Amino acid sequence: KDRFFNVFQGESSLIHEYAHFIDFIAGRSAKNLNLNFASSAPKTSKYKRVEVIRKPVEILMKDNNYMKRLASRPNAEYLEQPWEIYARLFEKTVYELTKNDERFSDYYRYVRKVFGNYDAGIYPDDEFINRESTIIDVGLALRSVKKIMINDLGFDYIANNK
Repeated sequence: KDRFFNVFQGESSLIHEYAHFIDFIAGRSAKNLNLNFASSAPKTSKYKRVEVIRKPVEILMKDNNYMKRLASRPNAEYLEQPWEIYARLFEKTVYELTKNDERFSDYYRYVRKVFGNYDAGIYPDDEFINRESTIIDVGLALRSVKKIMINDLGFDYIANNK
């Protein structure tokens, strides 16, 4: 909290941390993976909810330009973790999908001023985000969380959301 100087700075963090939650739930629900995060899956999975996370992360981790940008940072070891790559990818994708929505205009005016539209080098570039074959399916990721919690984890969604 002490690093956030105004109301808008926490928004990106919320989106980023929610991506970790989605990644965690998807990874834990795929019992055959035995991993905490779907982004860490070492190979192709039969679960679409895992693949929608694993595949774009794998592609990004094979992108030499992107990985060189991360490697040049003092905290490279942290930034290069698959779950961190996924959270930044999710964060930037949500931005790209909503940046023209006037309901978010105040927030995105702040993002453009501070981050320059997420061009800080640790985020995937616009070309990657907009490439149809690799863009993450935010909708599927969001819908999967509720389904996974109910079906796979035995979470009583109704009882916990009264």
